[in-house]
Amino acid sequence: MTATIKSEDNRLDARHSASFPLTFTLLSSKSQIPFEAIILNCSQDGLCLQSTVPLKQGQYICVRSGSRPEDATPDQEAPAPRSFSVAQVRWCVDQPAEGMPMYTIGIRYV
Repeated sequence: MTATIKSEDNRLDARHSASFPLTFTLLSSKSQIPFEAIILNCSQDGLCLQSTVPLKQGQYICVRSGSRPEDATPDQEAPAPRSFSVAQVRWCVDQPAEGMPMYTIGIRYV
């Protein structure tokens, strides 16, 4: 998979660190199988995720996040991620971890 490098200059809002789970489904798929991911950071406009599923730039997904875990200590100024939203993949970088496939993915809410 070809990775698209993100640009810090394209950010509309500040990103805030986070670390909690979400699920997503591919809008282009009839199966609607939910995939798991971890939110790495968030803003008003989107999220950065980590997942074992590679996504393509421009692909649309439906993201669902639960409430923050009680032990999560996000930045106090951090916006809560949307509990349900359609988003577009802006970039995806292959970053294997411990011999397993892993991808860091930037998404923008639509």
